Amino acid sequence: MDVDVKVLQAMFEWRRTEEGDELIVTIVFSEEQSSLLKPMFDGVVHVDMNFYPQMLDGVPYIVVQLIMGSGTVHLWFDRSYWEALGEEPDEIVLQFGDDRLRYTFFGKRLGSMIDAWLAMAEHETEQRVQDGALDPVFLRALLETFS
Repeated sequence: MDVDVKVLQAMFEWRRTEEGDELIVTIVFSEEQSSLLKPMFDGVVHVDMNFYPQMLDGVPYIVVQLIMGSGTVHLWFDRSYWEALGEEPDEIVLQFGDDRLRYTFFGKRLGSMIDAWLAMAEHETEQRVQDGALDPVFLRALLETFS
């Protein structure tokens, strides 16, 4: 099963550990979202994670894709969260009511992908856009966010 969820409430906080500071992103799901998503995570011991840019109704998003045996969840982050995501979170916490599930967040990978998208945006040419690289609206939004 594939599920798409627009992230409406996420908190980013720094936590000091023995290894150094860690950035934790906590995504709080509504009751309706929780009832749909929580069963997908029951018994899951491993979650693969990917990141990709996506446009929806002309609005750019960075999507975090969580892949597990029970299905795939796509968490859609709008521009209001991009700067925090660019700080390379270390952990993602999914909060379903009082229940919290923690997963390692491959923040370094996401940070390097954002850097690559920024490089592409800075060197964007009409040919690249026509070749299907990334949507020019997404690239402009990325430049505006990180400039």
